This record gives sequence, structure tokens and C-alpha cells, in this order.
Amino acid sequence: MAYNQLATVKAAVAAGLAAVMPVDEQTNEVIPVHYAWPGQQHQRPTHVWLAGGRAVSDPAGMVAGRKRRDQRWSFDVIVECARRGQTVDDTGTNVLQRDADEIVEEIAGLVDEWVAANPKLGQTTTNDGHVDYGLVDSFTLEHGPTPDGVAARMIVTLTYRIRPR
Repeated sequence: MAYNQLATVKAAVAAGLAAVMPVDEQTNEVIPVHYAWPGQQHQRPTHVWLAGGRAVSDPAGMVAGRKRRDQRWSFDVIVECARRGQTVDDTGTNVLQRDADEIVEEIAGLVDEWVAANPKLGQTTTNDGHVDYGLVDSFTLEHGPTPDGVAARMIVTLTYRIRPR
């Protein structure tokens, strides 16, 4: 069944996104993409990680007899950016928060573009678990002050429809 395909799909997404990440201006390193939360010791000022997994099965497939059951898997791509320093300029404008927001929006845009360009994760109809499509379901922006600056988090929810063979 498709429930055993989530780890495979998430790993393919993480590898694909890692290949398109830009260089973080704060660290001069490529923004890391992790399959799951990397922990505090590996956290960077800007980083990306995948979270969770939710499946929805079509109830029409749950009738007597052996039927192929399509499933839709959703999981989140978390883009986080933290900036340290004075948040407000001389005019009272919170410039640091806008900077962090723009960074997570830019990376979320790269996620959206990558999913649109790779909706089937390179799979063909000969695979055991066929990916019909992948799409971005939603974007959620969260942001606010931290003790030493600001933080922004963009949650990009992806959904993949998987049909087992």
C-alpha cells in the first residue's frame, strides 16, 4: 500500500530541494535541507526541514474485494530564518522582520517552483508506487520578535497523490 511510500517521497523531496537552495548571506554556506528537524546543534540562521506526514484515502476504495486504493500524502516543508540585531530603524520601521520574512518567502518560492517542475519526482508508471502528482497546498507565514532579534517561519504544505501498483 501507499502508506509505505511516505519516507521515500519525503527523502526525494529533501534531496531535490537541497540541490536548488541558495547561499545564506549570513553564513556564506548553502542553506541546508534536512529530512526532519535537525536539532539545535545543527540549526543555522536559515534552514529548511520536512515535518510530519498525513494520509487521506479515498473511501470509495474501501469496498469488498481487493481494490487499488489511492492515497494523498501531505507533509510540511518548514523554512526558518532568524536575524539578530536591532529590529527598528530611526523611523520606527521594523526592517529586520521584513528582511527575515523576505528570505523565507524567497525560499518558499523556490520550493513551489521545484514542486511545479518535478510533480512526479521523476517516477514513471513502471514503479511499484506511482506518484500521480505533487502540489503545494498552502503557505503559512509566522513571525515575531526573539530575545536578540526576529524570526520568521514559512510552512509550505505539500501533497502527493500515490497509487500503489
